[in-house]
Amino acid sequence: MSKPMAHVFIVNPDTFPVHLEYQFAGTTAGSHQQRNFGLYADIARVRSGHRAYFYLLRQGFYGPFKVDPDNQGVWWDRFNPTFLQGRLNLRLIYRVKVIADNTYSVAISEWDALDRYLRDPEHCLWSLVYRKLKGERGCTMIFPWEDDFLLSLIRDRNDREGKAPLQYSEVEHLSWSPETKEIKVVPGAFPAYDPPDREHILFPEDPLDKLRASSGSEVHLQAFLTQNYGRFPDSEVIFGPTETIRWVGNEVACGLGMQKIDLFVINEEPNGQKFRIIELKKDPPDEETVWQLERYIDWTKRFIPGATSQNIQPILLCRNLGLLQLSESVIASFREFNVHNFALPLEYIERVRDTGSNGVRFRKLELGR
Repeated sequence: MSKPMAHVFIVNPDTFPVHLEYQFAGTTAGSHQQRNFGLYADIARVRSGHRAYFYLLRQGFYGPFKVDPDNQGVWWDRFNPTFLQGRLNLRLIYRVKVIADNTYSVAISEWDALDRYLRDPEHCLWSLVYRKLKGERGCTMIFPWEDDFLLSLIRDRNDREGKAPLQYSEVEHLSWSPETKEIKVVPGAFPAYDPPDREHILFPEDPLDKLRASSGSEVHLQAFLTQNYGRFPDSEVIFGPTETIRWVGNEVACGLGMQKIDLFVINEEPNGQKFRIIELKKDPPDEETVWQLERYIDWTKRFIPGATSQNIQPILLCRNLGLLQLSESVIASFREFNVHNFALPLEYIERVRDTGSNGVRFRKLELGR
């Protein structure tokens, strides 16, 4: 990838100091849920070396931070209570290590990062605005240009106040001051993330187990794909060549009507960028499914810099465990869709059962050419 992807984790005044001191971020599924594959799909896309920001409710955005420097991946705390739940007052079930990385002490306010630019589409951080309107998602991806802009806002704010990135020694650690609203360096080494029972740190349940069964849903498929892009045999069928993947997002909000693109991929190819819009379905497609992609293509052209009809690749990825034949009317809808030249010709990919390994495979079919 040409640069690390970036993500925003939501915290509050009670949880933020704990995240800084113990150097982790996480997502909650409520008071008692032991797992949530939708939340896992969000955090599963996080990879070692990615950038992170913390959004402190009613305060603003702090950063930047580096994700998973030890390459241990995302872990799952399935216990009740989870580790540090008494201090967090939240049950964070999926977690990842996050450390300071030229981190600034002062936040950029919500007003200066979001509200100020609502009438400036070129600079508005739409990924965060859309997610905030819904009031959900503990881990939100942001597009590369949004990452650049947010980082510049934080850097400029701190430069104006004469504040350089934080420096600390091996016998100091970071916390947050509710009085000054700043990240601060305090005496004492970072406390170890050391739960008394090591089973607080487990590898998350594999969504592939659900995909092997007929009960597997679109959510399980999305979690499998965000967890494994670039890592499984058929990845290139869906995501393109691994070395070209620049950005992967899931549940990408595309409008105030709260429509969401299941998966959005940006590839850096020799002739320029390609934008993959991927719609996931648990069953073979019908005519309505095909035309659903039109509105996503239109949004992409309006809001994604550089996106045109010549570099947007719409993809339908549907489950077809029984290898059913598509009807002639559905195939005709592919042809009609392509005639309009909204984008590159629509690709159809099926998830099929691999009888040899009891796993899943993905195959591309030529339809509507």
